[in-house]
Amino acid sequence: MFFNCNNLQIANLSSFNLDSVEEQYGIFVNTPSLQVVDLGNCSDANYIFSPNEEYNMIIIGNDSNR
Repeated sequence: MFFNCNNLQIANLSSFNLDSVEEQYGIFVNTPSLQVVDLGNCSDANYIFSPNEEYNMIIIGNDSNR
């Protein structure tokens, strides 16, 4: 979804319904400028961040599954 968005700094996904997305893996792969992600009330966001990349950001929203 945001693959290779090098200049993306803030992602507000609070109005997205990620629970019904079948392929969440790596939505933020290669987003080196990303600083803030707002997940809102998303209940399943386990796979949106690649386990092979290091992220240094603030994550806002439901964190029960992270």
